Amino acid sequence: MVLNFDENNFQFDVGCQHRGLKMQTKLGSRNVGRPSQWAVQLLVGIALWLARAADLTAETLKFEPERKGVAAVIDPAASGKRAVAINVEAESGKVVLGMVKKPLAPGLYRFTPRVRWHLPADYDQSRLRLTLNFVVEGKLVTQIPMLWPHFNSRPGVYTEFPMQLSFTRPTTPTIELAWSVAAVPAGERPRLVRPMKGPSIDETGTKSPPKIKGSPDLGDLVGELQADVAVSLAGITYPAVLADQLTITPETTTLSVEKVWPEKVHVYPGEANPVEVTLRNYQSRPETALVRLEIRTGLAEISAPQETQVTVPAGGTAQHSFQWKSGKREYGHEAHVTIVAGGKTVHEAAEYFSVGAPIWKTAVQGSGFLTWFGREFQFPEHVESNRRAYINVEEAFSWQPSSWTDLNPTGEDWWTGQGNAHNSLKGLRQWMGLSHSNGIKLITYSWPSASGPAGIEWGRRHPDLVTHAQIGLASEFHDVEDLRLYDLLHTNLIYKGYQYGVWHGFGINRGYLKTIDLGAEEIIKSARNFGWDGVRFDSPPGWSAMGAEDVHEEFKRMKVADKIAGLLPEFMGVKTGDWDDLAISTRNVRWLRHRFQTEVGKPFAISYNYGVDVGADGKAGRPLDFFRECCKDGGQIMHEAIRLSGSWESYRKTVLQQAEVARQNGGFHTVFHPDRAADWGRNFSAIFTFASGSHPYGNYGWGPKLVGAYSQLMTRYGEYCWDLALTPIPADKSGVTVQSQSPLLWQDYVRQRTMSDGSIQTVAHLITPPPMDAVVPGGKLGAFAPWQKDVMVKRKGTTKPSVWLLSAEPSTRAELLTVRQDGDAFAVTVPEHRLWSMLVWTEAK
Repeated sequence: MVLNFDENNFQFDVGCQHRGLKMQTKLGSRNVGRPSQWAVQLLVGIALWLARAADLTAETLKFEPERKGVAAVIDPAASGKRAVAINVEAESGKVVLGMVKKPLAPGLYRFTPRVRWHLPADYDQSRLRLTLNFVVEGKLVTQIPMLWPHFNSRPGVYTEFPMQLSFTRPTTPTIELAWSVAAVPAGERPRLVRPMKGPSIDETGTKSPPKIKGSPDLGDLVGELQADVAVSLAGITYPAVLADQLTITPETTTLSVEKVWPEKVHVYPGEANPVEVTLRNYQSRPETALVRLEIRTGLAEISAPQETQVTVPAGGTAQHSFQWKSGKREYGHEAHVTIVAGGKTVHEAAEYFSVGAPIWKTAVQGSGFLTWFGREFQFPEHVESNRRAYINVEEAFSWQPSSWTDLNPTGEDWWTGQGNAHNSLKGLRQWMGLSHSNGIKLITYSWPSASGPAGIEWGRRHPDLVTHAQIGLASEFHDVEDLRLYDLLHTNLIYKGYQYGVWHGFGINRGYLKTIDLGAEEIIKSARNFGWDGVRFDSPPGWSAMGAEDVHEEFKRMKVADKIAGLLPEFMGVKTGDWDDLAISTRNVRWLRHRFQTEVGKPFAISYNYGVDVGADGKAGRPLDFFRECCKDGGQIMHEAIRLSGSWESYRKTVLQQAEVARQNGGFHTVFHPDRAADWGRNFSAIFTFASGSHPYGNYGWGPKLVGAYSQLMTRYGEYCWDLALTPIPADKSGVTVQSQSPLLWQDYVRQRTMSDGSIQTVAHLITPPPMDAVVPGGKLGAFAPWQKDVMVKRKGTTKPSVWLLSAEPSTRAELLTVRQDGDAFAVTVPEHRLWSMLVWTEAK
C-alpha cells in the first residue's frame, strides 16, 4: 500500500483521558504535520497473519488465530489481493480485528483503515451501522463511525477513513469492528437485511499458517499470505464488510499543536477574540520552539504573523494566548498555528471562526431547549456540543410566561404560556452565560399573543388591545376547565398527564402602535435583563388597514408623531380615509427596528417567519413591499413550511427560490431540514441549503455522521455562498460547462460578484443528486452515486483565472487547481468529487 501524506487530516469530535494515556481527535482542526520516514502497517484480519522478522523495526498486529463469522478472502480490489470478510448477518455484533504487538511510542499518529461493503444487491445498507473501536486496557477510548453515505459506492472500491490519534505514553491499542442493524424509521417500508447463507471461517478450510521466515518488505506483507487458506470472494454470499488494511503513520513524535482555540466561534467587527494554543511535547526532555499565529481569510489572505517562544515540559503541555481583535473583514477566519524548531516546521494546526454583523450574515443555527427545569445540568454539554459543531446562534423557542406581554419573569421558575414548558431563571442565565462565553448568540422567540394565565389576565385588563370576532374574543386556543385546574396541574407532576396542553392565549391587536410598542418594551427589557442578541417574530408583525384619523390620534397620545414622521415620511401625509395594510405593517416593523437599534444596539438581530408564493419563473406571486421592509437592515427571512417537504427535488427548488427572493431584497435567509427525512438525507438538506445561499435553522446533525464537515466549511468559507453580492447567472450565459461520469446538479448553482479591485469572481457548485427523490423512502432505496474522479470544468474567458476548489468532504480543505487553456475556455480538473464541490474562479480586471 502506498502511503500518501495529506496535509488536511479528517478529525472527529471524540477524545478520552485514561490512566495517563490520551487518545485525541478534534472536530474541525485542520492538522498539518511532517510525516516520519517510517510507517506502522497493520494488516487486518483474524484469519490473516503476519511474519515479523527479528530485524523488522515496525510494529505489527497480533491476531487471533480463529473466530467464527470471519473469513480470509481473495479480493483483486484489495491492496494485497487479500482481505477479510466480516459476517454481519446478525442484528449486532463485534469482532476483534487485531492489536498492536509492540507498543507505539508517544506521538501524534494518522490512522487509516480501508473498508468496503460486500452485500446482497437488495440489502438495505442504510440501516447498517458500523463502528471501528479503539480499545486500550479494556477501555473504549475512541471510535470511527462508518455509515452508508461515507462509503464510495463504486463496485470493488475500498474507502479510507482517516483520523488522528495522540498517544502520550507507550500504547498497544486493540482494534474492533462493531455493527448493528437499525430499526426501520417511522413511515418507511422495511427493506431486506435478511442474512444469506454462506461459508463461515470453519467452512472455508482455514488452517493455521506456517511460520514465514525472512524479512518481507512492509508493502508486500499481504502478498505473503498463503492462497490456500483464502476463499474466493464469490463464495461469500452472506452480508459482509471487507477490511483490507489499516495503517498507522507517525506525524510527529516530538512536538505537536494539540489545540487551537479562538475564545469565540463568532465575533462582531471590532470585537476581541483571543486565540489560545496548546502545545504537546511527546519527548522525555523539555523543548523550546517558536510558535507562530497567522489569521487567514478569503482564499489566500494572510495577516502579519504573531510569534513567541514557548518551552514545553517533558511529556507535558504548555499554553499560550495570542491577543487578537477583529477588523472590518467579515465572514470566515482561520487561526493557523505553526511550530518551528531548529528552523524547520514541526507541526501545524488550525481552527475556524466567523466575523460579521448581524449574526445572520454567518449564521449556523442550532436547536435550543424547549423546557429545561430540572435539566439545567445539561447546559454545559449542550453548549460544548454547539461549539464543536460550529453553531453560532440559537433560539430559545417559546420560553416565556406570555409570548408578547411577559418576557421578564421574576420567579425562580415558571410555566410557559405557549406549550406549558417548565423553565427556570437559573437555567436561562446559565444557558446565556455559557453561550456568550463561546461567542454563540441567543435569540428570543416572539408570537403576537397574550398567552398563559398571566397573558389571559393581561388580556382581561386590556380588552381593547386583544383581537375580537363578531361575537366574543378572537382568541388563540384555550380551555376554561384547564385554566381552573392550572395551579394544581402545574404544582404536582403526578397530575401532569391531565394537562390539556393547549396554547392558552388571546391574539394581540397589531393595528395599534401601543400594542407594538408594548411588545418592543418587553423585548428590550428582557434583552437588558438576560442578554438576548436578537428576536425572531414567528409571525411578521403586519396588520390590515386602519382609519387614518385614529392612527394620527394615537401618535399624538403616545407623543411620537415627530418620530413617526421621520420613520414613515411616505405615509404621514395620509390624514383621511385609511392607512392601508402596507402602511400599518411598515409602521410596525420600522417602529420595532427603531426601538431595538436605538435602545439595545445595532447588532440586535431581527428575523421573521415569512414564506412567499413563488412561481416556476422564480417571481413572487404578490407584491413584496412589506416583505422587502422585513429584509431591510440585515433582516432574516425564515421559510418554515419547507420542513414538510416530501420530495428532494421540491425541497431543492424551494430553497433556491425562497432564498433568492430574500437575497435580492437585501435579506438573509434560513430554512428547516425536512422533518421526516432519514439521517442520510441531512447531507442533502445541508448541501442544498448552503449552495442556495441560505442558512440552516436548527441543528442538521453536524458531526462525523455526515459525509462532510459542512458547518465547519461554512464557518471558514461561507462568504462564497452567503455574500449578498453574489447574483445568479443562467447556466447558458455563464460560460461554464461540466464533464462528469454521471450527472451533477450545477446549472442552478452558478453565481457571480464583482470584487473591490474590479476582478470578477464566479462560484460554481457541483452537487451529486440524492439517491432517490422521496424524502421518506417507500420502496427500494437507491444507491448513492459513486464518487467521481477527474471531473472537468471549463469556463469561457480571455483572461487566465485562478481557480480554488473548496470542499468539506471528508474535512474542510481549499486547493488551488492547475488551470490550462482549452480553446476559447480555461479548464480545471476536480481530482475527486463526492457529494459537493465548490469552485471559485477569479479573473483579474
